[in-house]
Amino acid sequence: MTLEEPVPLISTLPSDDKLRRIDLLARQLLGEALPSLLRTGASLRGALQHLGPAPSFEDFHAARREAWSGFPREGT
Repeated sequence: MTLEEPVPLISTLPSDDKLRRIDLLARQLLGEALPSLLRTGASLRGALQHLGPAPSFEDFHAARREAWSGFPREGT
């Protein structure tokens, strides 16, 4: 079976059934991949390196203050 074959069948399912199928597939794939990662000693460290450095503590809090500055909205 190819990856494209189940797509028409899955697209006819209700949304909650689609999510259940995705969850089941993800759990199965992780269950297959995780033991092999553990055996090889592969590290997840650096997996997000392509995103660049994390924001500084000050930058994080400044963005947080800005995002929440209008909460709660006045006059509502």
